[in-house]
Amino acid sequence: YAPWLTSWISEPDRGQSHAINKGFAQATGDWLGWLNSDDAYGPSALRSLMECAFQKNAAWVCGSSVRFTQGIKHRPVHVQPLPEAFEPSTLRRIQAFDQPACVWKRALFAQAGPLDETLSYTFDWVFFIRMADLTHAAAAPATIAYYRIHPSHKSSTGGQRRRHELIQVYEEYLSGDDRTAFLRVRPWLSILWRLKRLRYRYGRYGLYYVWHTLLSGLSRLIVDRDPPLHPQIQFMLELTNNTRLAPSIITQGAECDGLLGSVLGAWE
Repeated sequence: YAPWLTSWISEPDRGQSHAINKGFAQATGDWLGWLNSDDAYGPSALRSLMECAFQKNAAWVCGSSVRFTQGIKHRPVHVQPLPEAFEPSTLRRIQAFDQPACVWKRALFAQAGPLDETLSYTFDWVFFIRMADLTHAAAAPATIAYYRIHPSHKSSTGGQRRRHELIQVYEEYLSGDDRTAFLRVRPWLSILWRLKRLRYRYGRYGLYYVWHTLLSGLSRLIVDRDPPLHPQIQFMLELTNNTRLAPSIITQGAECDGLLGSVLGAWE
C-alpha cells in the first residue's frame, strides 16, 4: 500500500497505543481513525462516514459493523449501535460499538487524546469516554467495518490483564450508584470469575449445577444487592454472557453473510 500512503514506518514501540499515537502525530488530514491489520473497511465506508458527518455537522461519526470468527462456521453478526450507546453514562458502563467503525475530527482528538499509553486493552474505550464528555457521536446508516475474531485476537486472549484494565477504567470513571455497586463487588470479582471457570471446566463431570448454584447464590448476595451492579457492567466483567444487554441491535441472516462474503473476496 506504500504508493497510496503519505508515509509508513516499521520500528520498535512501547505498545499498540504508542504506535497509533505516533501515526496520528504524522497524519495531515482533518479526520482521524485507525484500522488494525485483522479488520477491514466495507465498500465506500469512509465516504459514508464523511457524508454523515457533513449532514449532521458532527465531530465524531460511528457506523455499524460485522463481526465474524475466522475458521469457525459461526454465522457473522451485524452490530448496529443505538443512539444511547454514545451517551457518557452508557459509555462508562459498556462499549457497544466497534472501534474501526469510527472516525473523529483532529480538533476533537486534540481535546480528548492522546491515547493512554499505559493501557493495552482498554485505551480505545477510555478515549471514547473522553470524547463522549465533549460531544455526541453521529450514527452513520451504513456498515463501515468488518471486525475479525481469531485465535490470537487481542481482546479474546487478554485474560487477567484485560480484566485488570477493565477494573481500572471502572474505578476511574464510574459514579453514583454504579460506582457504589462496583466497589461493593470489586473484592469478590476474583472469586466470581473462578467459580465461573469451574462451572464450565467440571460441567462434563456432572458438577455443573454444583458450581452454578454456588455462583448464583453468591451473585444474589453480592451483585444483586441494592444498588445492584448494572447488567451492562456485569456483561463487560464477564459475569454474564447475555449480548442483548448491549445498547445495540445485533442481527444475523443472509444479508449479513453476503456482505461479509463480498468483503472477504476482495480482502483475499
